[in-house]
Amino acid sequence: MDNCTYVVTAYRWGWLNNSWYLVYSGTDRAKSIAIAQSECSDRGGKYGCQVLECCDGPNGEMVSKAIAYFASMHGEEKPNRNCRIDLIEDIGHIAINAIEDGSCWVSDEEKPGFMKLVNVEVPQWLKDEHDRKAEFHEKMQEIYDKPFTGNEEQESQPCSSTS
Repeated sequence: MDNCTYVVTAYRWGWLNNSWYLVYSGTDRAKSIAIAQSECSDRGGKYGCQVLECCDGPNGEMVSKAIAYFASMHGEEKPNRNCRIDLIEDIGHIAINAIEDGSCWVSDEEKPGFMKLVNVEVPQWLKDEHDRKAEFHEKMQEIYDKPFTGNEEQESQPCSSTS
C-alpha cells in the first residue's frame, strides 16, 4: 500500500495494560519487521513487539492493521490485556475508597446494572497498611519534588548487603 507508516510497539509480557514503549515509526515495512524481531530478541523475552501498518484509506481515512507480532516468552499470539492487573486496580480503588471514606460503591442486587453506596467496616490491619504506604509515598514525593541542581554530592550505596 502507498502512503503507509509502520509503527513498532513493545509490550512487556505482551500485555496492553503494562509497560510499553514505541520502538520505531517509519515508512520502511521490511525495516519495521526486522526492528521488531530484533527488539523482541534483545529484551530477553520480556517484551512482545507488534508491527502496525497504518495507511491512507480510499476515502482519506486512516486504516491500520497488525502485520507482525513477535511474542514475549509467554508465547502469546498477539498483545492482550492482563485481566488480573485490571482486577487488582479495580479492587484497589474500592479498598482505598472504603479506607478513606468508610464507604464504597457496590452492585445493587435489587437494580441490576446499578451501583449503590454502602458503609463498610475496614479491618485495622488494612487501614494501618494504607497509612504506612501513604507515608512512604509522601516521603518519596518530597524527594522527587526537590530541584536537582547537579551540585549534589552523590554517595555510592550498595543495593543490598551480604554477610
